[in-house]
Amino acid sequence: MVSRKTATGGRGEPADYGVAGRWLRDLRRHWQLTQAELAEQAGIPDPAIIEWIETGEIRPPAFVYAAYARAFSMDRKAFAENCDMYYRADGTAAAA
Repeated sequence: MVSRKTATGGRGEPADYGVAGRWLRDLRRHWQLTQAELAEQAGIPDPAIIEWIETGEIRPPAFVYAAYARAFSMDRKAFAENCDMYYRADGTAAAA
C-alpha cells in the first residue's frame, strides 16, 4: 500500500500545494479522465496518489511528469514549467 509519506519519498512535513493541485485537477477534468485512468496512464500504482496531488497534500513525483504531459497533450518541458509556476504560487520552492 502506498502512503503519503512513501508517495513523497518520505520528505518532512506535509505541504499545501492547493493552487497547483487545483490546476492539475482542472486539466484532468478537461481531458475527461478519472483519477484511476490518469493514475494508470501515468504509471502511478495507487489512484489515491492522484487525489493527494489534486487536494494539495503532495506534489507529483518527477517521474510522472512525462506521463502527465502525454495525458494532457502537452510538451513535457511546458508541463514541467507550468507545474513549477503553480507550485511556486503556493509559496513553495520548485523541485530540483
